[in-house]
Amino acid sequence: MRGKFVPADPAHYAMTLAAMDGPVTVILKRFHDTRTNRQNRAWFGIVVPIFQKCYNERSKELAHYTLLKQIHYDIVTDIKGRIHRQVKPTHNLQTDEFSELYAKAQQFMAEEYGVDVPDPDPEFKKKAEA
Repeated sequence: MRGKFVPADPAHYAMTLAAMDGPVTVILKRFHDTRTNRQNRAWFGIVVPIFQKCYNERSKELAHYTLLKQIHYDIVTDIKGRIHRQVKPTHNLQTDEFSELYAKAQQFMAEEYGVDVPDPDPEFKKKAEA
């Protein structure tokens, strides 16, 4: 991929580079490179607000994190040997993996809170089955 790197704040970027001693490596990563914007809107527009009300959480970001801690995590051991859940990132999920996460959230909220989380676009599902 070829492109041109343009910093958001060129003056700040130039001053930061000038203050560093020695060579600098810049690594570019694409933000939210796999899941679709449609999935992102469904997650933060449908799932997270419903969970936010169920869990009585004020912040959308904390509700997102709390829900993921329940359904999308790895079991890890800290340096003291204690086992706990570590939330796995969602930004690198493929489209089908994110669909599975959405279904997991629907199932979790139905079982835990008795709340029905609707599909993002029921008509889309019907068209796919036809």
